[in-house]
Amino acid sequence: MKLKVRINVTQPLKQEWQVRASGGDWTQILFKYERLGNFCYACGILGHTDRACKMLYDQEHDDGTRGWGASLKPESHINGIAVTNKWLCDTVGG
Repeated sequence: MKLKVRINVTQPLKQEWQVRASGGDWTQILFKYERLGNFCYACGILGHTDRACKMLYDQEHDDGTRGWGASLKPESHINGIAVTNKWLCDTVGG
């Protein structure tokens, strides 16, 4: 399902949400975001990248761990094959 929503960009993007289905069972919804623009995979906030993240600069050592990853972006489909980055897919001859 694709939705257009309004979000508070001063807060980290949500990666998942737990909701109760009509039968009473809990289910998990994983969010995907299109057109992220400048996004920090370290703190999850829009408007800067991890190269300019205040949270990372405040740390003594950056171990490279990021709380957000490529799973936030929807998959692209080229020739029926799901790819997460359309620039890494070879489309020559197809």
